[in-house]
Amino acid sequence: MPKTHENQHRWKKSLDSRVVKVLEETAERLEISWEFDRAHPNSYPVNTDHALSETRAQLKNKAAVARSLKELRKSRVPAKSLYDLIDEGIVRRLYEQQHAGSYSRALRQASEGYGAGLAAWRQIVKCLIPAYLLVFAGTDYIPKPKIHFLHRELLDIAKSLEELDDLTKEGLAEFLDDICPCGKKHNAEAIRKLRKRLTQSRRL
Repeated sequence: MPKTHENQHRWKKSLDSRVVKVLEETAERLEISWEFDRAHPNSYPVNTDHALSETRAQLKNKAAVARSLKELRKSRVPAKSLYDLIDEGIVRRLYEQQHAGSYSRALRQASEGYGAGLAAWRQIVKCLIPAYLLVFAGTDYIPKPKIHFLHRELLDIAKSLEELDDLTKEGLAEFLDDICPCGKKHNAEAIRKLRKRLTQSRRL
């Protein structure tokens, strides 16, 4: 009978000690935040999203910005254009949490006009209302992600780290085994397929 494959933590060998520490702390935060969010399976995983945002800020050596919705609303001047009301970065994030394809691809498709262009435009428009409500009414209005939220976000973090972008599918599976709080063993082949879909969907 073949020996069971053991996690060799290959991803840690590619990174400096500071980054490894950040990711190990991320694993601890995610254990707690994901447990809270699982209690509300039909809602947006706000706590997990916040934990991941903190990780991204730490990896960039930036302090996480923690401003209340009240402060954000007060800082706004009267709108003169649509994007004075809505942050396109939020629209992009909401879109990519609802669709397998990228926001950039949807914009390109929408520019083609009637037909496929109109279908893409309608998908984008559906994200404008929750993007507006997020700023003016709070997180209760963010739709639940339809994609593999945890795995996609963690693979995005891995991709943002140059040293991890070249990891084999086995190395990425070990990365998810160590960081992801979903409680399941991550299959290397399934990770390869998800990584391929993400890469293809985000090409311009």
